[in-house]
Amino acid sequence: MLSRLIGTILIGVMIPCAIVAIFFLFFNGYPGITPHQTAQRIIDDPRGTGRTAEFVAEVFGDHLLGPLRDASEDFGKLNSRNAERIAKVLGTNTSTRSTAVLEDLFDRQEPWARIVGALGLVEQGHSNENVFQFLTATLQAWKKSSGPSIAEKLEEDERVQLALLGFGQLGDSKALASISLVLGTRPANYWVHARACQALSEIGDPSAIPVLVHSLEDPTFNALPEAFRALIALGERRAIPLAIARIDPQLKDFNSGFIVKELSIVTGEDFGFDKTTWLKWWESVENVWTIPTPFLSPKLGGESALWLRASTKNWGRHITESEEIMITFGGALLIMLIFHSLRPAYFSTSLLAALTVAIMSQIIAKINSGAGWEAFWMFVWMGTTMFTFLFFPIALLLGIPFWLYRIRRF
Repeated sequence: MLSRLIGTILIGVMIPCAIVAIFFLFFNGYPGITPHQTAQRIIDDPRGTGRTAEFVAEVFGDHLLGPLRDASEDFGKLNSRNAERIAKVLGTNTSTRSTAVLEDLFDRQEPWARIVGALGLVEQGHSNENVFQFLTATLQAWKKSSGPSIAEKLEEDERVQLALLGFGQLGDSKALASISLVLGTRPANYWVHARACQALSEIGDPSAIPVLVHSLEDPTFNALPEAFRALIALGERRAIPLAIARIDPQLKDFNSGFIVKELSIVTGEDFGFDKTTWLKWWESVENVWTIPTPFLSPKLGGESALWLRASTKNWGRHITESEEIMITFGGALLIMLIFHSLRPAYFSTSLLAALTVAIMSQIIAKINSGAGWEAFWMFVWMGTTMFTFLFFPIALLLGIPFWLYRIRRF
């Protein structure tokens, strides 16, 4: 009797853990199981490892430093694809050995080594005036640069994005002047401007509001969603009418068009690209509408977005991406549990439940994306991949308690 109870408890604990692990690895990438494997993945396929690389780096600690140096050939393989991930991995390890590696990188002459060293030291909280001056010089050099080839310019853009990321993490208002110079440069890489807006948002200094307002008003400025959210984070209500003024159906297929989604998330309203309806709504609430505190910068009293619906008393507001993932995954688990509770056959029920969830997920994905039927085979491929590596394994795990119960009962 005791052994059955212990076994049931172990299964009850292991199954949820296994499901979470499968879900985490599917969406965040497989980082390897040894320091050498993880180091190689971080260098060669940093985006494939995702956030799991950072988690595994914390587990391996200093044991990852040697393999990381070997896999990168003494950090000679640093480039635009892996620099941010390596800086994050080294920065999350706060040991003296990791700090020494970052200081060594920062003291080198290679541009990628220096930016990784600077970003990692900022992450560790070990930045100093030299790091600040280097980040400032990186932005100023980019502002003045005009000679490099297209490939070199793209590389420089990537380094500037990392410098802006570093300034955002530092949170020092002294960086506002340099960031404003970047934001005022036209033309510029979309993601450089996006990072600049994010940095201003993270610094949380309202004195950045004028340059953000000017950017949203400028028809040649494209990083609209990021500028809008930065203004909201700084408590500027004018962000709403400024964003509405930039709504244009022609932006639907571009990153700039996501300003409509950001408007919906912040306001709780969803009028799509219907500019007229947005204007009428704003006229009706202009005198009473306030920015929900979860969207404000923490330096201005912002709160966790966890209770966003309750705090705004708007339970029907446009759902966020995180909420959409939770609802989708929760709904998938519920469907699988219902299948297993109603059908006695373990394997065929798991197969049928996973197939149903995979098909439903792709139907929802097609509706949400607005893609035409020319994308049919892409959805088939995605559905097949999710069925094989995510939904079917989860369905098998969820069915184990039902299978054991029926065996013992009958």
